[in-house]
Amino acid sequence: MKYKKEFVMNRNTKTSSLTEAAMICGILVIMGMLSAYIFPFIDFFFPVPALIFSKRRGFKYSSLAIVAASIIITIILGPANGLIYLVLYMPMAIAMSYLIDKNKKASTVLLGGAAATLISIVLSLFVLDKILGVGVSEQITAFIKEMFDMQEKIINIIGSKEQIGTIDEMSEIIIELVVNLLPVIIMATSLALAYINYMVAQKLALRFKIELKQLRDIAFFSLPRNFMMGIAFLLILSYILGKLNFPNMEIITTNIIVIVQFSLLLQGLALAKFYMVLRRVNNFLRIVIFIFIIFNPIIMGIMITLAIADLLFDFRKLRTRT
Repeated sequence: MKYKKEFVMNRNTKTSSLTEAAMICGILVIMGMLSAYIFPFIDFFFPVPALIFSKRRGFKYSSLAIVAASIIITIILGPANGLIYLVLYMPMAIAMSYLIDKNKKASTVLLGGAAATLISIVLSLFVLDKILGVGVSEQITAFIKEMFDMQEKIINIIGSKEQIGTIDEMSEIIIELVVNLLPVIIMATSLALAYINYMVAQKLALRFKIELKQLRDIAFFSLPRNFMMGIAFLLILSYILGKLNFPNMEIITTNIIVIVQFSLLLQGLALAKFYMVLRRVNNFLRIVIFIFIIFNPIIMGIMITLAIADLLFDFRKLRTRT
């Protein structure tokens, strides 16, 4: 009798979970339709319902809803639009759902989601380039040139030839910048999408009395202790490979430098936030200071220098705290 009751309870739980999975799948499909026809940017939050559902019912049912919804959206909207969900959102949602189900730290969930998206995008770009013959850099170049061509036509009517010459120079600079920094742009996009979705899921989950793990305040953020050693190794390796005429080394080195600068700036902002909290600086002034740091190259350079010193000397004593 006892086993019979357990069997019935398990069957009811399974049925309830499948029903909820179908509902989540329906919500995701509706989000896809709304994004295609009414609200263009709502698809950015595609993983959110799945993340909350993963905490409630587990990865098995959450992944089922994600995969089913992505396939249905692809069938309805066609391969071109569906590819965005299959390549960009589905891997992120699955990876983050899995890590949430395993009760991992919020930072681990973010990095896992970003890594899954990054790998998926890189593999997709490789397939497009090597198998289908669609060059990504050529597509980006054509898109940017088309935008500037439209501006030239407008200025041709109301402007001067000098302005047209300036636009041509700007277009060349922007094309070179975007193409060279494409790896960094993809990484930053993956991390930003993962962060936004987790934060939104965290806020919405509280309304359903579901608790996702909190992200630590940026004031306590710190890069790994061996970060500088790792970067030094990469730069030395880049230099050696450059001397050996390894292809695209200039682009690779540029991306490494940008990643290092961004990472150290984040460390510097964390250091600034820590002391602002310690001194009880009000929120408005904090925002003003952050904007000033980010948009002032001299102050940014000072903060990056302080960030390196913080890594070496641990001003915030975070290592002793942990």
